[in-house]
Amino acid sequence: MRRSTAGARLRARPGPLLPWLLAALLAALVHLAAPAPGPDFFLHMCPRQSLPSGNVLGVFAEPTGTSMVATLSDQAAVHIFPQLQQANAPAGQSGLDGWTDALRFGAVFSTAHEASLACARPTELDTGSQMMILPVHGQQAPLIVEHTPLQVALMDDNRVLTLPAPATELLAGLAIDRDTALLLGLVGARDAPTRSISLFLLQRGASALLPVSVDVGPVGNPVLVAPMAATARGFHVHAGHNLHRIVYNSGSSRAGVTTQSHPGIRQLAATRLLSDGPPASDWPDSGDLVLVLSTGLVEVMPCRELPCPESSRILLDLLPGGSGSSGCFLNPGVEAMGRALSLLYYLELPEPPRPPVLWRMDALAKPKVWNRAVLPPGVRDLDRAQLVLLDAGPATTRWGLLAGGRIYLESGDMACHVDSSIRCDGSAGATGSPLGWSCAPGRAESPFARDGSLCDGCAQGWYQDRGDEDAPCKACSPGCRVCDAGNCLVCEDDRRLEGSGAGGSTICVAQCSEGHVLLAGVCQPAGQARPSSRLALPAVHPLPDVHPTTPIGEVVAIGETHLALLPITREVGLPAGVLASPLGPRAGVLLAMSTGQMLLEPGSNIGQPAEAQTPPTPVPHFADHKVEHAMSFAEVGPLPWPDRPAGTLGLGYLMCDTSGVLWQLPFRCEVSSDRGDAGCTSLTRSSQPTSMGPCRGVRLAGARQVAAIDQQGWVTLFTLLLPAGFQEVAPARPFGIGLPPGSRPLMAVPVPEWLLLGGTDATPGGTASPGSLFAGDRRLTALADRALADPGAWSQAVLLPSGRLASARRVDLALSLVRPSGEWEAALLPGDMVPHGRTIDLALTRQAIGQVPGAPIDPSATMVLGTALAGWPGYPAGLLLLADHLVGLAPLDCSATGPAPCVFLPASFAELAPGLRGLGRRGAVRRPVGPNGPPGLVLSLWAMTDDHVAPVRLDIFSTCPPGTFGVECQPCDAICQACHGPGPADCTVCRAWLAGQPETCLAECPPGQYPDLLTGQCGCHAECKQCQAQASGEYQCVACHPGQALAPGDSRPDRCHACHDTCAECAVPGDPATCTACGPARFLHAGICHTECPSGLWADARAGQCIPCPGGCASCSSADMCSACQPGHFLPPGSGTCLPCDGSCGTCAEAGACATCRPGLVFLQPDPQVASLCASTCPPGEYVGPNRCTECQTSSPSGATGQCVPCDPGCASCTADRCLACEPGLFLDSHGDCVSTCPDGTFADAESCQPCDLSCATCVGGGADQCASCAAGLDFVPASASAGTCVSGCPEGQHRDRVSGDCLPCDAACATCNGPSDKDCWRCASGVLQDGDCVQHCAAKHVALAGRCLPCHVSCDQCVGVRLTECQACPGDLLALPAGESPMRCVPACPVGYNASGAGCAKCGDHCASCPGQPDACALCDRGWLLDAPLCVASCPDGSSPQGGLCATCHGTCATCYGPGSQHCLSCRPRWPLQVDGACFAVCPRGTFQTGQTCLPCNATCTACKGPAADQCESCPADRFHLNGTCMLECPGGFFADEGACRPCQATCLTRNLSTDRSSVLVNTLPELNAMTVRYAAPEVIGAFQRGISLDRAALLPADIFSAAVMLWECLARDRPWTDLDFGDIRASVLAGHRPSMEVLVLPGRCFANAPDLLEAAWQADFERRPTAGLFRQRCAAFYLAAGGLARPVP
Repeated sequence: MRRSTAGARLRARPGPLLPWLLAALLAALVHLAAPAPGPDFFLHMCPRQSLPSGNVLGVFAEPTGTSMVATLSDQAAVHIFPQLQQANAPAGQSGLDGWTDALRFGAVFSTAHEASLACARPTELDTGSQMMILPVHGQQAPLIVEHTPLQVALMDDNRVLTLPAPATELLAGLAIDRDTALLLGLVGARDAPTRSISLFLLQRGASALLPVSVDVGPVGNPVLVAPMAATARGFHVHAGHNLHRIVYNSGSSRAGVTTQSHPGIRQLAATRLLSDGPPASDWPDSGDLVLVLSTGLVEVMPCRELPCPESSRILLDLLPGGSGSSGCFLNPGVEAMGRALSLLYYLELPEPPRPPVLWRMDALAKPKVWNRAVLPPGVRDLDRAQLVLLDAGPATTRWGLLAGGRIYLESGDMACHVDSSIRCDGSAGATGSPLGWSCAPGRAESPFARDGSLCDGCAQGWYQDRGDEDAPCKACSPGCRVCDAGNCLVCEDDRRLEGSGAGGSTICVAQCSEGHVLLAGVCQPAGQARPSSRLALPAVHPLPDVHPTTPIGEVVAIGETHLALLPITREVGLPAGVLASPLGPRAGVLLAMSTGQMLLEPGSNIGQPAEAQTPPTPVPHFADHKVEHAMSFAEVGPLPWPDRPAGTLGLGYLMCDTSGVLWQLPFRCEVSSDRGDAGCTSLTRSSQPTSMGPCRGVRLAGARQVAAIDQQGWVTLFTLLLPAGFQEVAPARPFGIGLPPGSRPLMAVPVPEWLLLGGTDATPGGTASPGSLFAGDRRLTALADRALADPGAWSQAVLLPSGRLASARRVDLALSLVRPSGEWEAALLPGDMVPHGRTIDLALTRQAIGQVPGAPIDPSATMVLGTALAGWPGYPAGLLLLADHLVGLAPLDCSATGPAPCVFLPASFAELAPGLRGLGRRGAVRRPVGPNGPPGLVLSLWAMTDDHVAPVRLDIFSTCPPGTFGVECQPCDAICQACHGPGPADCTVCRAWLAGQPETCLAECPPGQYPDLLTGQCGCHAECKQCQAQASGEYQCVACHPGQALAPGDSRPDRCHACHDTCAECAVPGDPATCTACGPARFLHAGICHTECPSGLWADARAGQCIPCPGGCASCSSADMCSACQPGHFLPPGSGTCLPCDGSCGTCAEAGACATCRPGLVFLQPDPQVASLCASTCPPGEYVGPNRCTECQTSSPSGATGQCVPCDPGCASCTADRCLACEPGLFLDSHGDCVSTCPDGTFADAESCQPCDLSCATCVGGGADQCASCAAGLDFVPASASAGTCVSGCPEGQHRDRVSGDCLPCDAACATCNGPSDKDCWRCASGVLQDGDCVQHCAAKHVALAGRCLPCHVSCDQCVGVRLTECQACPGDLLALPAGESPMRCVPACPVGYNASGAGCAKCGDHCASCPGQPDACALCDRGWLLDAPLCVASCPDGSSPQGGLCATCHGTCATCYGPGSQHCLSCRPRWPLQVDGACFAVCPRGTFQTGQTCLPCNATCTACKGPAADQCESCPADRFHLNGTCMLECPGGFFADEGACRPCQATCLTRNLSTDRSSVLVNTLPELNAMTVRYAAPEVIGAFQRGISLDRAALLPADIFSAAVMLWECLARDRPWTDLDFGDIRASVLAGHRPSMEVLVLPGRCFANAPDLLEAAWQADFERRPTAGLFRQRCAAFYLAAGGLARPVP
């Protein structure tokens, strides 16, 4: 379906001439006087989508006057969208309010339609039906009419009525009431010359239309219609030259018609433009008529009746596009106008591709000018825009533009000049935003954070000092999304939080820094023992009876409560301490019993034996409640009771019973002033069920919120609002929680708290909103589904007491998700909304905190609670996971010093014994853990299960990792693997012990041996197959495991090292270029194992090696089967051998033809389909075109070479200034023009116009008897059917007088004549006839023939005849052909095979196509011949090869060749006998070695060699170092790198280890230290060793520099470091920042005063700041030279 228009825009017929002329004159005068267009105005797009998807059918007024919108859905249903309302919108200090802000955000229309109208009929109308949307006065829902040319029906009526035949075009309609429509149409065929105007009444349930007579005669096209208001029941109609007002009178069968003559109307609209105020007596129901005249003028007729006086009519101005403008007015119709709008909006719709243009004119302004709208770049669907009246607050409206589902506001309504948080497009410039506005730099959208500010929040990566709400946003540190003034709180996705900033603050890092490890997604301090948790065996908690004779029944639910047994009155009530701190922890436990009772259990009873417990106390306040068998309940409050005396409090309970009914029980507590601090015992309550569907549990979710859980596990959030009780906040969501009051952004009015609601699959962002906003408030739509910047399927939200934030709030919000796969994820919202001041797009710190055992997991059967933890320093709270089969705890780590945020540690899990199903579903209560509790107890819970009639107690303890003891996980002694105290005598398991002596703990194993990770027994290194003790007592490795090798010169001889992972066996470990054998699917070549052999080699699977392919092969499958050839070779079909291409080819597929040419050459053949070789020049008649020779154009001079220039049209051969020959069918005349018919006096032969006999006026040939007509005075005597002779009839020397007819004498100069003067001669008495004159000699370029001078051919300078072959001399720009002969031709260029010189064209030698130098020196041969200068030969002589038509000489090293290059040799000359890849050498090139007469490649590690092995290298690549014939990736210990070689260190150094790259013997990726090597270990190495982790690769070289500095100190000080410390003391000293003493370096007689500077730089704790290896080596060399050598060995 599609919407019908109110009036058809049809082409007008011409009318009387005079009115049109007058109108045109008036238009011209108005146009001349019209002011220029006014200044532009700017529109700005609201950021939120105001309407859901759907085609907008129409806009109409609500009863309040503001606009409603009707849309058509994909299911052909009409939806009505009213505007949202708002509660609590007082004006703010800025003069704006939440209502205006909601409008600016675009929160206007409800996201759910108010009403939906669908077709009530079982069948649709005929194809092509249209819709009319007719507003019903005073009602929201419109009347919808569907129609075709033959049918009409109300959309929600089941009847279809027939329109008059043969067809009816309905133009407009009005809704008289909810059941009746008044329709106006044209009856008759659309192409008929005239049709009749008709009115019909369409009534609901009627069987036929009710016609209404209209007294208007037949009308032609076009017919324009503008409906009046529904109350007027009429239409304005323009047809022909008349404007009619047609009004229907109720009950009458005839309509009233008044008419006014008004020709030349092109558009017609009725709106409320000039009328002011609400509808009143002066508010015309007909509205103000807006007319567009044929001249382009706009006229307004604000008249109630017709005719409208001339004095009342207002001419505004020409349309913006002039009289030819095409467009429409956007002002709503009369019925859709709740209020008048003096601004006239016109949408100009030019022809594509020009975009639509929106214009506006103020009809009340002076002067009246059009203002152009500047639209934002992101505007869409402007051609379907609608003008809407928007509700902007109490008694306030704004007009806005609705297009594409978005609202567009003008700058004033957008508060562009008031709201300092935004920047708008304007006359000063554009923001570049598609919305036409953007947030101020550093700011982001934050709905209702502050009244009147759209972007009061800071953008991601910025924060705001909330002490000053106008303070600018400040940038966070790099990589940080959320921060406060001192810490990063949330990092970018590729960064991690780390507490290594100044003062322990948190920063964001790409990789964990030294001393930190990645743990649960956060960089945590390394080496720190981290506790975990364990679960004690659950125990059932017995309950003593309240009275020995009165059984209390079974416990069905438990929950925490503020209620207590007051000490003075011994009554149940609220203690005085609770009244002073209502948000404090709940100390009591409520028990819901199977008997219907509610019992109060003191928290101190939990964990006590039955005989030591205080009996539970019945709570009388629940004695008569209606709830039976409460399955779950939660307590909220106490809260102040409004409108009651001070001290009146409210307490609320939400209970879910076993039948699934959700009950609310609000209590009121009156505190008596005479009771002192006894608390409150006077509780009154009422109970009533809620409207929520079946529940399965409830959970406390905030200071006044309770989450009710439905059967699907979704949550409906309820808020306790006194005195009404609990009120539903929002429909079911995955979770809902109330955020505690605190310093967060507020609305115009203070709100105590905000709510966070989880998202859905369709809207995963979640919603954060003030708790006072409920569904239906328009402000809520600006916040909906935008809470989280990182949407996720979070299922639960909890609050955790952390104590890390501002004192007003000491809790963190945590989100949790347990996936069916068992992945447990959590996220923290650190700082809430405070740091960046945003209410939307809140960033989370996400962590993967554990893998739940026993997957798949049913997430709906799990419960996550936020709980405080006791007696666990630095871990105040945690996430507790309760499931059918296990319990999990993820502690919240707040152990970092300073204000750094907390993070989760990885979760620990404990399996539950069978029989504990449904743990926690019916409530869980935290037990207070006192100082006298069991050691390590951090949490004790009461929880109900499905299998027990009493609560089950769960005790969770903290545990420490191995190597620690105590609650705080203190470290054991270094020699202990496990202990019960800090001393060496407290070991329970040794860290190291010798075989057969397990009772003796060692600090370390002997050198070369290492402790077993499980038992601690000393043995060979794990990377050694067999080791032996040396005379020194050190163990060295003597045999390696497969895939390993001993490193040459390695100072760690106790172990082997792995071959590179590509090698099966190797000569040097870790080196991919020293393989000696390969594993499966790999092939050895030059020491490298390849998965595929390199180009030019084939894989021999049996040998496991790559074998070279035959010569010319690029790839092959065997020694005699090539599959692809090297460049310059080709593979003949069916052959396995590659042959060389012709030297002119880049590539080829066959002999004698190129596939591509060498650079600089082109294909010789012009035809791409013809096989061809290549050349640098082209044959004559062709030129070098793109990639190949190209034939010259046919109109160029024949045979010419060089660039061809086109002749004039019709000319076949030419020079720059003359035509020499014409194309077939044309003839060259004496002027050098090509003509199709020769002029009189000439006739056409084969190539030019030749002269007739002098007696002829026209002729068919050159003879005297070939005249076709005669000159004046001559008589024609026929000689044949087509020709004859011309005779005078007078004797020789006389002529016939033309008057008398007598023969009279000729002039004396004439021998014969046809007139009396000397200009009438035919032949001269003496001389020759030249152009009628008798002369002695012909003029230049003429020749005397038969007594007269005739012009030479245009190509001749002198001639013996008039033809082109009869030249005797040529012009300077033409050449004689042939040279030296006469007569000859004159040509612009020599043909093929001729040499051009000043003498003309001389023929070249045999088979020569071009000889530009001399005729006997050929430069280009005919096809099939080769140029061996200066002759053309059939084949090239020895020592040369054909290339592109030339005989090219071979390179000097080649005996034979296929091209001129050094790599084109086919065989070599004796002086260069070694051939490699087509080139000939005297000695093998670099990278190869000679064996026999062949050069073979070196090992891949060498650049020069004497053999194929890895230890036969003579020189190395730049990234390797030469040592004893081997190219090493790094120098071994005892050597340093110098100019590409490994050179030995000085013998006086205890250990040798320094390289421009890593060559450390102390540091590897998994450090292993002993009493000797620890002396040289950097602090990061010691830290990695203690934690048993790999060293970060970025720290490897800096760690070497640290070690080298210790060695330098040894050399300079001539002493050993740390001589008085043992293994453990050295580790502790280095980690504490101690270094060897510098004083010994500056003693008298020493020359190393500058050494301390270098050593201090190399010993810095921050390894990134240590000097480079090259700099360190240079400084060491300087010290050595300065000392003149070291005189004595180190003692």
